[in-house]
Amino acid sequence: MLSSFVLLALFSKDIQDRAHLIFNSFEENDFGYEYDFAVLNKSFKRDLERSVILYKSFEKHFLNFENTPFYIVIPSRDWKLFLDRFRDLKSRGEIKMIPKFMTEQEVFQRCGDEDVSDHGNVAQQVVKLCFGSTRVAKNYLQIDSDNYFLKDFDSKILFKNGKPITMAYELSKSVIEEGKNMNLPCAYDPILRNYERMSADDMHMFKKNFFGNRVKKRYGFVFSSYLFNSDSLFRMKKFIEKKGGYKISHLIRLIPYEMQWYGEYVLQQENFIRGIPIFSLISSPDECHSEIPSDNSYGICFQSVIYTKTPVTDNPKLIYKRPPHCDIGR
Repeated sequence: MLSSFVLLALFSKDIQDRAHLIFNSFEENDFGYEYDFAVLNKSFKRDLERSVILYKSFEKHFLNFENTPFYIVIPSRDWKLFLDRFRDLKSRGEIKMIPKFMTEQEVFQRCGDEDVSDHGNVAQQVVKLCFGSTRVAKNYLQIDSDNYFLKDFDSKILFKNGKPITMAYELSKSVIEEGKNMNLPCAYDPILRNYERMSADDMHMFKKNFFGNRVKKRYGFVFSSYLFNSDSLFRMKKFIEKKGGYKISHLIRLIPYEMQWYGEYVLQQENFIRGIPIFSLISSPDECHSEIPSDNSYGICFQSVIYTKTPVTDNPKLIYKRPPHCDIGR
């Protein structure tokens, strides 16, 4: 396994031969996708009931859900647990269809990456970026288990003139304050804190040492749901391979923000069409089960309340503790 020090050295060594890709020169790729669009939920046994709530809201509010594949990627050890739970829901008439399941190991294998299934947070992020390599869908909306839909949602809003948006917000303001003003972003506390003081080394890695600095503005790309374009991910994989044989897992070990890696790549190397996320930020416990999300969003992320109401702490056990305000057993 390559250390961060070795990877940093290799990145620096490769600066001189960096090639800037121009979007207009791209040819349309035909990677033989099974679907044009799909939904992805990365989950595991502790989030099973959260995935259930998310999926039920998907069937209720996602327009044309019958023809929209919903994939849940899980550790192989959790396969039977998830399958039995969803089969039971269908037998009792609580859901109309059973989502499709795929193991983490299958995603890693199709992506040509190492099996990092024993490293939970790394595995989750690698899966989200590697899912494009499964050739399941040309575009896929990744949704964390902490979200659920409250309004009817049409996936067409994720595209402008047929091109996929890249969810982003400028980092020129306080990320948390901008989030409150927009009532949109829902992200994890460590990410919010790091965005506000993202180190010069990290930005140097993303821009000058990696994807270039053609666009000078700083953007944040990390949300609780995200639209990925598999064509872009294939090109991103080729890009990092040319940088010295790097894989997706190497990027996550360097800087553990998968959406930031993807967003920076699209921003600097492809056709960047800025869009907004689809789930609202919860700013008080009273909003946990609000049936009226903001006009610009289609549901809520019911984990984020702990990050807007709990003082920042360096104790990871507290950072990742589920808030008691949002009872998912509704």
